[in-house]
Amino acid sequence: MSATHFAIDLSDRHISWARAQKRGKTPHLVETGDVSFLSKAELSAFVEQELLPKIKSRDRVTFLIKGPPQFYRLLEFPFDNTRKIAAALPLEMAGKLPLPVEQVELAWGQTGSGGPGTYRVPSLAIPLNTLVDLREFLDQISLPAAHLAPSPFALAPWVAREQSSCFLVHTDDKCSSICLLDQGVIIGYRMLGPTEHLTPKDLAAAIARAAAILNREANCSRLPAVVVGEKADRVLIQSLEKLNLKTRPLQIVEEQSLSPARQTVACLALSGLLDSGNQGLSFSGGQQQGLSLQPGTGKSRATLMVAACALILFLAGGLWAYQLKIRQEDVLSRQLTSTYEATFGSAAKPSDVPRQMRLQLRQLQQRAQKIQPEVPTPLALLAEASRALPRTALTDLDSYEYDETEVRLEGQCSDFDVLENIRAQLASLPGVQDAQIADAKRQPGGAGVRFRIKLRFDQGEG
Repeated sequence: MSATHFAIDLSDRHISWARAQKRGKTPHLVETGDVSFLSKAELSAFVEQELLPKIKSRDRVTFLIKGPPQFYRLLEFPFDNTRKIAAALPLEMAGKLPLPVEQVELAWGQTGSGGPGTYRVPSLAIPLNTLVDLREFLDQISLPAAHLAPSPFALAPWVAREQSSCFLVHTDDKCSSICLLDQGVIIGYRMLGPTEHLTPKDLAAAIARAAAILNREANCSRLPAVVVGEKADRVLIQSLEKLNLKTRPLQIVEEQSLSPARQTVACLALSGLLDSGNQGLSFSGGQQQGLSLQPGTGKSRATLMVAACALILFLAGGLWAYQLKIRQEDVLSRQLTSTYEATFGSAAKPSDVPRQMRLQLRQLQQRAQKIQPEVPTPLALLAEASRALPRTALTDLDSYEYDETEVRLEGQCSDFDVLENIRAQLASLPGVQDAQIADAKRQPGGAGVRFRIKLRFDQGEG
C-alpha cells in the first residue's frame, strides 16, 4: 500500500480533494481543497492546470463513487479467508441480484463474527456499465483516478476508528444513503433515493425512518449517527437531534474547521491508509479499498500462483453448483408436470408444460375480465397507485392488502395535506369507486403522519 493517498470527490458543480500521508502507523491529513465550476470544459481545464500538478507520482489516487445503482447483501460464510471469499462470493451472490453476476463487480467489506462458526460478510455489487461510464467520463476530463471506491463503504474505515458502532450517513446534492456499523462491520444499508429537492427537515425525517428500520432489522440498541457529505450542515444535524437521533462529529483534524465537502474527501483519503485488516474494502479482483480500472503491471509469480489457485477453486465450485442446479431442475420439472396433471388433467401431456400453463392462465384471466371487467389486477393496481403518489413529497408504503372488494394501503407521509392529495389521486384510479382515509395519526416528534387508506372497487355487472 502506498504511504500517500490522494482522494477526489466530484459533484455536479463542485470538486474536492485531499491528500493523506502515513507517519509511522498513523495516517495524517496533509492538505485539502475544493473549487466550484460551471461546465465540463471549465472542470477539465482546472484538472489539467491545477489539480494534476498537485498529484505526485507516489500518490495512490482514489475517486469516490456516489449514488445508485449498487446492491448490498449481508452474507454468512464458515470462513473469513480472503481467497476463499473471493472464490465463493460470485456463487453466493448469483441468486441474490437483479443482474447476472457477470455484469457486476463484486466487493466485500470488513468481516465480523456471526453465529457459531460463521462470519458476516457485507457484500456489494456494482454494475460494470456504471463503472465503465464513470471511467470514460474521468478520461474525458483527464482525471487519472486509478481506483474507484463506493460510498459510504469506502468511508467506513475512518468512521469506525472513531465510532465502531453507529449509523454512517452520506448525503450530497443528488442522493443519500445510510449504513449501520456494528463493531466496524457494515451489517445494514439503505439508499434514501433522490434527495436533491428535500428540505433539511424532510431529509432528516427520511434518515430517521431508515435508521429505525435498520435498528429493528439488526435488533440493535439506540446508536448515534455520523453524518458526512455536502448536505451535512448544522440545520440537518439540528433536525436529526429534534427527531431523537443523536449525532457524533467526525474527527478529522483537531480544530474541526473543514467544510462538509472537504470533510468527506478527507475521510476517504484517511480511510485508504488504514491497514487492510481494519475495515478495508476488498474487490473480487483482489484490490484493497478501491477498484482498479487500469491494466496491472509486473505481477509476481507468487501472485499468479495465488490467482491460479483461486481460479481452480472457482471452477470446481462452479462445476459443483452446475451439477446441483441440474438436479434441482430435474426435481422441479417433475413437480411442474405433476402440478399440471393435477390441475388440468392427465389426458394430454404437453411437451412444453410451462408454456401450456401460461396459455391456460391467460384464458382464465380473460374469462375473469369478462365476469368483472372493472376490477384491476393486484399488480396493475399497485403500479397505478405507485404512479399516482406525488413525486415532490416523501411517501413510504409499508403494507398492501388486496381482495375482491377493496384494497388497504398503510404507510407514512410528511403531513396531512400530502395525505389528502394521495387520497384524491388514488380515488381517480381506473376501477376504483372511492378512497377513504381509515386512520391517520401524527408521529411523535413531528416525524410525519402514519395512515391507512381503503380503496373500494366499482362492482361490475353479473
